[in-house]
Amino acid sequence: MRSSGAPIYRSNLGNVDATRRSPGSLGAIPVSADPLWYALRDAVFGREFGVEEKLLLGNPVLTSLRDGLGETVLHFLAVENDGDGVSWLHAQGFDLDTKNDFGTPVVFEVAQLGYKELILWFLAQGVNIEARNRSGQNVIEALREYDKPDMCAFLLEHAPDLAFNTDAKLPPI
Repeated sequence: MRSSGAPIYRSNLGNVDATRRSPGSLGAIPVSADPLWYALRDAVFGREFGVEEKLLLGNPVLTSLRDGLGETVLHFLAVENDGDGVSWLHAQGFDLDTKNDFGTPVVFEVAQLGYKELILWFLAQGVNIEARNRSGQNVIEALREYDKPDMCAFLLEHAPDLAFNTDAKLPPI
């Protein structure tokens, strides 16, 4: 574990089958991916910037390569609250408006997990905060569904235009 309490991710590049556990999950979710996806994730997570740059220079497809959940490395690291890694990847051309295979924008997951500092960074970088998930919900509607009134209020405070683009039939926060 890192000093922040976040787990250190290591991969065996000879075996690309891995699992990921999330807090409150019922078990591990298989997240198979190309070995290069793991190599980049590990390099960014370990702050091996020379390795990261070489990987990206030799493999520009890495900016859109996805794991078994359809997450880019940026999406994965955002869910792990790795703001430094997300920032570095964004500077290398990774898309902040990425969605996973379930149609969930990364900013929805960051908000649902309560990562306020990372949400503010995403907003400052111009993330499409009005994005919709596969169900047609915006981030406020999704947060209400997951019973996250504190994050709804936080987002509405920092992105007030969201209030005008939210389904009026929903109960107030």
